[in-house]
Amino acid sequence: MAEARGPDWFGLGVTAPYKKAVASLVDEVEADAATIGAVNNLVRRDDGRLVGINTDAPGFRTGVELAMGHPLAGGDVVVAGAGGAAHAEIVRTFRGNATVELEGVSVGGFDPLRSLASHMGMDVVDLDSQSLYIPKATAHFLVQDQRVTLEKLTLEVGGAELQLQGDYAFDGTAKLLVRADLRGIRRSWAPAHPGSVGSVPRMADLHFAGPLRNLEMVPTAQISQTQP
Repeated sequence: MAEARGPDWFGLGVTAPYKKAVASLVDEVEADAATIGAVNNLVRRDDGRLVGINTDAPGFRTGVELAMGHPLAGGDVVVAGAGGAAHAEIVRTFRGNATVELEGVSVGGFDPLRSLASHMGMDVVDLDSQSLYIPKATAHFLVQDQRVTLEKLTLEVGGAELQLQGDYAFDGTAKLLVRADLRGIRRSWAPAHPGSVGSVPRMADLHFAGPLRNLEMVPTAQISQTQP
Protein backbone atom coordinates (compact mmCIF):
# COMPACT_ATOMS: atom_id res chain seq x y z
CA MET A 1 0.00 0.00 0.00
CA ALA A 2 2.74 2.47 0.91
CA GLU A 3 4.65 1.74 -2.31
CA ALA A 4 1.51 2.33 -4.39
CA ARG A 5 1.50 5.97 -3.30
CA GLY A 6 4.72 6.57 -5.25
CA PRO A 7 4.82 8.51 -8.55
CA ASP A 8 5.47 5.35 -10.59
CA TRP A 9 2.02 3.98 -9.78
CA PHE A 10 -1.35 4.77 -11.38
CA GLY A 11 -3.21 2.34 -9.12
CA LEU A 12 -3.65 -1.35 -8.57
CA GLY A 13 -6.22 -4.14 -8.51
CA VAL A 14 -7.31 -5.98 -5.37
CA THR A 15 -8.68 -9.50 -5.21
CA ALA A 16 -10.02 -11.84 -2.53
CA PRO A 17 -9.58 -12.05 0.39
CA TYR A 18 -8.45 -8.43 0.69
CA LYS A 19 -11.34 -6.47 -0.87
CA LYS A 20 -13.05 -5.64 2.42
CA ALA A 21 -9.83 -5.06 4.38
CA VAL A 22 -8.42 -2.61 1.84
CA ALA A 23 -11.51 -0.41 2.13
CA SER A 24 -10.33 0.67 5.59
CA LEU A 25 -6.75 1.39 4.49
CA VAL A 26 -7.21 3.87 1.64
CA ASP A 27 -7.54 7.65 1.98
CA GLU A 28 -10.95 7.81 0.34
CA VAL A 29 -13.64 5.36 -0.72
CA GLU A 30 -16.09 6.26 -3.48
CA ALA A 31 -19.77 6.18 -2.52
CA ASP A 32 -20.70 2.93 -4.31
CA ALA A 33 -17.70 1.09 -2.88
CA ALA A 34 -18.48 2.40 0.61
CA THR A 35 -22.06 1.14 0.34
CA ILE A 36 -20.89 -2.25 -0.91
CA GLY A 37 -18.19 -2.41 1.77
CA ALA A 38 -15.52 -3.77 -0.59
CA VAL A 39 -12.82 -2.28 -2.84
CA ASN A 40 -11.41 -4.08 -5.86
CA ASN A 41 -9.37 -1.26 -7.43
CA LEU A 42 -7.24 1.59 -6.10
CA VAL A 43 -6.62 4.79 -8.04
CA ARG A 44 -3.66 6.98 -7.16
CA ARG A 45 -4.28 10.72 -7.25
CA ASP A 46 -1.56 13.18 -8.25
CA ASP A 47 -0.98 14.04 -4.60
CA GLY A 48 -0.35 10.39 -3.70
CA ARG A 49 -3.75 9.80 -2.10
CA LEU A 50 -5.30 6.40 -2.77
CA VAL A 51 -9.00 6.19 -3.67
CA GLY A 52 -10.86 2.90 -3.43
CA ILE A 53 -13.47 2.03 -6.06
CA ASN A 54 -15.55 -1.03 -6.86
CA THR A 55 -16.08 -2.18 -10.45
CA ASP A 56 -17.48 -5.62 -9.57
CA ALA A 57 -21.15 -4.66 -9.73
CA PRO A 58 -21.17 -2.63 -12.99
CA GLY A 59 -18.74 -5.09 -14.60
CA PHE A 60 -20.84 -8.10 -13.65
CA ARG A 61 -24.05 -6.50 -14.87
CA THR A 62 -22.55 -5.37 -18.18
CA GLY A 63 -21.06 -8.79 -18.87
CA VAL A 64 -24.27 -10.67 -18.09
CA GLU A 65 -26.42 -8.32 -20.16
CA LEU A 66 -24.07 -8.65 -23.13
CA ALA A 67 -24.17 -12.44 -22.85
CA MET A 68 -27.97 -12.55 -22.47
CA GLY A 69 -28.67 -9.93 -25.10
CA HIS A 70 -31.16 -8.06 -22.91
CA PRO A 71 -31.22 -6.04 -19.65
CA LEU A 72 -31.42 -7.65 -16.22
CA ALA A 73 -34.20 -5.29 -15.13
CA GLY A 74 -37.29 -7.25 -14.13
CA GLY A 75 -35.50 -10.60 -14.08
CA ASP A 76 -34.75 -13.01 -11.25
CA VAL A 77 -31.11 -13.21 -10.15
CA VAL A 78 -29.49 -15.89 -8.00
CA VAL A 79 -26.16 -14.87 -6.47
CA ALA A 80 -23.88 -17.70 -5.36
CA GLY A 81 -21.16 -16.71 -2.90
CA ALA A 82 -20.63 -14.22 -0.11
CA GLY A 83 -17.47 -12.37 -1.16
CA GLY A 84 -17.01 -8.79 -2.29
CA ALA A 85 -18.32 -9.40 -5.83
CA ALA A 86 -21.47 -11.15 -4.57
CA HIS A 87 -22.08 -8.42 -2.02
CA ALA A 88 -21.63 -5.76 -4.70
CA GLU A 89 -24.21 -7.30 -6.98
CA ILE A 90 -26.74 -7.76 -4.18
CA VAL A 91 -26.39 -4.11 -3.19
CA ARG A 92 -26.82 -2.97 -6.77
CA THR A 93 -29.83 -5.12 -7.70
CA PHE A 94 -31.70 -5.77 -4.46
CA ARG A 95 -35.22 -4.37 -4.71
CA GLY A 96 -38.75 -5.42 -3.98
CA ASN A 97 -41.59 -5.25 -1.48
CA ALA A 98 -42.02 -6.90 1.90
CA THR A 99 -44.89 -7.17 4.36
CA VAL A 100 -44.36 -7.99 8.03
CA GLU A 101 -47.31 -9.01 10.22
CA LEU A 102 -47.00 -8.23 13.94
CA GLU A 103 -49.28 -9.75 16.56
CA GLY A 104 -48.89 -9.81 20.33
CA VAL A 105 -45.33 -8.49 20.17
CA SER A 106 -43.80 -7.46 23.52
CA VAL A 107 -41.45 -4.46 23.53
CA GLY A 108 -39.52 -6.01 26.42
CA GLY A 109 -37.78 -3.66 28.81
CA PHE A 110 -38.02 -0.68 26.44
CA ASP A 111 -40.78 1.83 27.25
CA PRO A 112 -41.50 3.75 24.02
CA LEU A 113 -44.28 5.81 25.61
CA ARG A 114 -42.04 7.13 28.35
CA SER A 115 -39.35 7.98 25.81
CA LEU A 116 -41.75 9.76 23.45
CA ALA A 117 -43.45 11.61 26.32
CA SER A 118 -40.07 12.90 27.45
CA HIS A 119 -39.41 14.29 23.96
CA MET A 120 -42.84 15.95 24.09
CA GLY A 121 -42.08 17.65 27.41
CA MET A 122 -43.88 15.27 29.79
CA ASP A 123 -42.69 13.10 32.66
CA VAL A 124 -44.21 9.91 34.01
CA VAL A 125 -46.00 10.23 37.35
CA ASP A 126 -47.02 6.60 37.69
CA LEU A 127 -45.68 3.52 35.94
CA ASP A 128 -47.71 0.65 34.55
CA SER A 129 -46.17 -2.56 35.86
CA GLN A 130 -47.49 -4.57 32.94
CA SER A 131 -45.25 -5.12 29.95
CA LEU A 132 -46.21 -3.11 26.89
CA TYR A 133 -46.98 -5.01 23.71
CA ILE A 134 -48.25 -4.45 20.18
CA PRO A 135 -51.59 -6.27 19.73
CA LYS A 136 -51.55 -6.33 15.93
CA ALA A 137 -50.01 -4.33 13.09
CA THR A 138 -48.89 -4.66 9.48
CA ALA A 139 -45.68 -3.09 8.20
CA HIS A 140 -45.02 -2.54 4.49
CA PHE A 141 -41.48 -2.05 3.20
CA LEU A 142 -40.20 -0.97 -0.21
CA VAL A 143 -36.60 -1.83 -1.10
CA GLN A 144 -34.92 -0.03 -3.99
CA ASP A 145 -32.01 2.27 -4.80
CA GLN A 146 -29.96 0.90 -1.87
CA ARG A 147 -32.65 2.02 0.57
CA VAL A 148 -35.41 0.39 2.65
CA THR A 149 -38.51 2.57 3.04
CA LEU A 150 -41.07 1.97 5.77
CA GLU A 151 -44.48 3.08 4.59
CA LYS A 152 -46.90 4.41 7.18
CA LEU A 153 -47.12 1.90 10.03
CA THR A 154 -49.79 2.39 12.72
CA LEU A 155 -49.12 0.91 16.15
CA GLU A 156 -51.37 0.84 19.21
CA VAL A 157 -49.27 0.58 22.35
CA GLY A 158 -50.63 1.01 25.88
CA GLY A 159 -53.54 3.13 24.66
CA ALA A 160 -51.37 5.39 22.51
CA GLU A 161 -51.48 5.51 18.72
CA LEU A 162 -48.16 5.83 16.92
CA GLN A 163 -47.74 6.31 13.20
CA LEU A 164 -44.24 5.59 11.88
CA GLN A 165 -42.70 6.18 8.50
CA GLY A 166 -39.14 6.63 7.31
CA ASP A 167 -36.25 4.97 5.54
CA TYR A 168 -32.95 3.22 6.11
CA ALA A 169 -30.07 3.63 3.66
CA PHE A 170 -27.56 0.85 3.05
CA ASP A 171 -24.83 3.16 4.36
CA GLY A 172 -26.30 2.74 7.86
CA THR A 173 -28.17 6.04 8.24
CA ALA A 174 -31.89 6.29 8.92
CA LYS A 175 -34.70 8.85 9.13
CA LEU A 176 -37.90 8.29 11.09
CA LEU A 177 -41.06 10.32 11.57
CA VAL A 178 -43.18 9.38 14.59
CA ARG A 179 -46.67 10.86 14.83
CA ALA A 180 -47.53 10.28 18.45
CA ASP A 181 -51.03 10.54 19.91
CA LEU A 182 -50.75 9.92 23.67
CA ARG A 183 -54.25 11.07 24.60
CA GLY A 184 -55.45 7.52 25.19
CA ILE A 185 -52.67 6.32 27.48
CA ARG A 186 -53.69 4.98 30.89
CA ARG A 187 -51.04 6.80 32.91
CA SER A 188 -50.67 10.06 34.78
CA TRP A 189 -48.32 12.64 33.36
CA ALA A 190 -46.91 15.98 34.40
CA PRO A 191 -44.92 18.66 32.59
CA ALA A 192 -41.20 17.94 32.62
CA HIS A 193 -40.73 21.56 33.70
CA PRO A 194 -43.41 22.30 36.35
CA GLY A 195 -42.98 26.05 35.95
CA SER A 196 -43.88 25.98 32.25
CA VAL A 197 -46.93 27.96 31.14
CA GLY A 198 -49.90 26.22 29.51
CA SER A 199 -50.79 22.58 29.06
CA VAL A 200 -48.42 20.05 27.53
CA PRO A 201 -49.69 18.73 24.16
CA ARG A 202 -50.28 15.00 23.94
CA MET A 203 -50.01 14.93 20.15
CA ALA A 204 -46.83 15.68 18.26
CA ASP A 205 -44.74 14.90 15.19
CA LEU A 206 -41.25 13.81 16.22
CA HIS A 207 -38.41 13.51 13.71
CA PHE A 208 -35.36 11.35 14.30
CA ALA A 209 -32.22 10.84 12.19
CA GLY A 210 -28.76 9.33 12.35
CA PRO A 211 -27.25 5.85 12.59
CA LEU A 212 -29.97 3.23 13.04
CA ARG A 213 -28.67 2.17 16.47
CA ASN A 214 -28.42 5.72 17.75
CA LEU A 215 -31.24 7.81 16.32
CA GLU A 216 -31.42 11.32 17.72
CA MET A 217 -34.29 13.77 17.68
CA VAL A 218 -33.96 16.44 15.00
CA PRO A 219 -34.37 20.06 16.16
CA THR A 220 -37.40 21.81 14.69
CA ALA A 221 -35.19 24.20 12.71
CA GLN A 222 -33.66 21.28 10.80
CA ILE A 223 -36.78 19.21 10.15
CA SER A 224 -37.24 20.46 6.58
CA GLN A 225 -33.86 18.95 5.70
CA THR A 226 -34.52 15.52 7.21
CA GLN A 227 -38.15 14.66 6.53
CA PRO A 228 -38.62 11.07 5.25
